[in-house]
Amino acid sequence: MKPAIKLLKADDIGYDMEIRTGHVAQEIVACANEGRFDMIVLGSKGRGAVADMLLGSVVHKVMALAKQPVIVVK
Repeated sequence: MKPAIKLLKADDIGYDMEIRTGHVAQEIVACANEGRFDMIVLGSKGRGAVADMLLGSVVHKVMALAKQPVIVVK
């Protein structure tokens, strides 16, 4: 997070950071719901389709649980 925070501060961009424990996808969706966010944006690790099927994917779980639109950035 330090490099991202450094970039945000350098361009004087406001941000909030929240640290949670629990199941990742459930916590992302809970945070979005509690904060009344309109959209969830996630980054993709770029694994292949087979790896996602075998290992599961936080992105897929968030998309299944979220009421908001989910954008995945590769």
